[in-house]
Amino acid sequence: MADIPMSTPELTRKPEDNAVLRVDGLEVEYPGAPVVRGVSFSLSRGEALAIVGESGAGKTQTLYALLGLRSPDAVYRGSVVLAGRTMTSLPDAEAARVRGREVGMVFQNPGPYLNPAWRIGSQIAETVRVHTGLSREAAQRRVKEVLEQVELAPEAARLFPHQLSGGMQQRAMIAMAVSCGPELLLMDEPTSALDAPIRRRHIELIAELRREMGLAVVVVTHDIEVVRDIADRVIVMYCGRIIEEGTAASVLEHSRHPYTELLLSSAPSVHKRGQRLPAIGGDVPRPGDIPSGCSFHPRCPLADEICRGAEPILSGTTHRAACYFSDRLPLGEAGLRNSTPGRNI
Repeated sequence: MADIPMSTPELTRKPEDNAVLRVDGLEVEYPGAPVVRGVSFSLSRGEALAIVGESGAGKTQTLYALLGLRSPDAVYRGSVVLAGRTMTSLPDAEAARVRGREVGMVFQNPGPYLNPAWRIGSQIAETVRVHTGLSREAAQRRVKEVLEQVELAPEAARLFPHQLSGGMQQRAMIAMAVSCGPELLLMDEPTSALDAPIRRRHIELIAELRREMGLAVVVVTHDIEVVRDIADRVIVMYCGRIIEEGTAASVLEHSRHPYTELLLSSAPSVHKRGQRLPAIGGDVPRPGDIPSGCSFHPRCPLADEICRGAEPILSGTTHRAACYFSDRLPLGEAGLRNSTPGRNI
């Protein structure tokens, strides 16, 4: 990575403290449908954050807002400050420069983001040259380096995307995402389409890249093994809100919200192989039909009248939850039985 200039004149502004990312009161609303509601958090350099929740919780919409990928149909409020720039208000061209240089993105399905007419090596080299100004020769050296980092053979540089397996396409996307030496890596469901043996090595590879490159990471995932192996902190989202947050160990072992406990109980893992997993009863409300009070109360085994009134706020210090009855956890077998067999995440 010695060839890569670690700053460029137009991208030298940094946050004054150790935060590479600050999110304050983020809201994303489509007509009549709020999908992200008042999300706030910060991320320090080298820290890894996992955002978990069922489909429809607002996780991916939050991730896109971090990147400054704005839909013309949505209204955005609050602020996202990344690399010293407010992504929620940057012009598209300037946001694209920040995305390529300061932050890398790995999408859930790499297919649409890999140009089918370009060889993998050419796509990575073009990314490096556009965002760092390196010469053609230096960019080719960087291609070789990052392919080695993600455990792809040098020959992969000469292949077209359709010639790669799904796992290899995912690694090529990671190589492209880290090729410019970003401070922050964003990942959307990086293991969802992978078979078990490939998935396990994929998780290890992400953890190794994070350590070697000193990357800050935000990963949206349904995969609890990813959370255990990669994340320092966890945010749990439901109906567009953060309902629990804390260290990974604290949230995974001592959850303070019934939704989190049920979510973790329904998660498949190697330790539950052969077991019948519970699922959370009911469905995630649609963004335009969010219940009053605690949005989880129609599905919650602990719900009481107070839950239908005022919406609970996040409370706590290092481990916070938005629940009136955190002291009644864990739910125990009776609470977990208040669900239907199946898989939720």
